Amino acid sequence: MDLGKIIEGIIIIMLAALLLADGVIAFSPSLDWEPLFSLPAFKLLVGIIGLVLGASYMLESRK
Repeated sequence: MDLGKIIEGIIIIMLAALLLADGVIAFSPSLDWEPLFSLPAFKLLVGIIGLVLGASYMLESRK
């Protein structure tokens, strides 16, 4: 097990979760609706990609 890859995966997952949370909060009903290519939508997309990359780093460390 590569400890560096595990730590790197955890950091990526934490940053991606923060981006997801920020994107979801921006789409809350109390705010005006944003267009599809807005900054909150971009944050959601980057957050999802970051979660997948972080998980793949953590799975790669098991090899």
